Amino acid sequence: MSNPPVVPLAAQRDTWRRRPAQDKAYGRRFLGGALMGLLGLATLLATWVSYALALDFSLAWFLIGAGGLQASLALWSHLAGPTRKSNRKSDHQADLAVFKVVMGMVYVGGGVTLILSPGFNEPLVLATTLFSIGGLQGLMAWQIRPAVGWGLTALNSGVGTLLAWLIVLPWGANSPLVMGCLVGLNLMTNGIAIAFIAAAQSLSSFDFSS
Repeated sequence: MSNPPVVPLAAQRDTWRRRPAQDKAYGRRFLGGALMGLLGLATLLATWVSYALALDFSLAWFLIGAGGLQASLALWSHLAGPTRKSNRKSDHQADLAVFKVVMGMVYVGGGVTLILSPGFNEPLVLATTLFSIGGLQGLMAWQIRPAVGWGLTALNSGVGTLLAWLIVLPWGANSPLVMGCLVGLNLMTNGIAIAFIAAAQSLSSFDFSS
């Protein structure tokens, strides 16, 4: 019976040095996704409790909070992640971080527009925000395929686009309650997707033979 190949000690040390950094990155993404989901749930609750204020105040700040969380999570995970030599994989991760930061800026832009221009067409602002987020998620899914999570990212893109269309429709545009709930659902689905993908990536990278 042949013996398994011997892994050099230096390679073993390098693997153990990188592994905790990878686990921390996945943990940060999972935590960020959970917080995003809770933010979406808070948006739903605030809309139901006081839907008259949802567009004028509460909803705008929830969008700004979601955008800040999305951008901060992307930068934190990328900059504090495991260091690697410059290669296609690291460049790929940098591209994904840019996508996520831009999505955060879109959320913030939508919230700031609602605050600075309260008399502006709120359904148009919200629908444009969700359409933009859905489009960016679709591009990101295309970019990461066939890696873990690309299918869920594509599905989430479709859900966000559908929610944007529902805001555009008359029955949604004429009801602050419906619009607030649709935005809350968007934040919740995004948070669930981020957390689920982080957990799946962590499991896929775990070496069960060790």
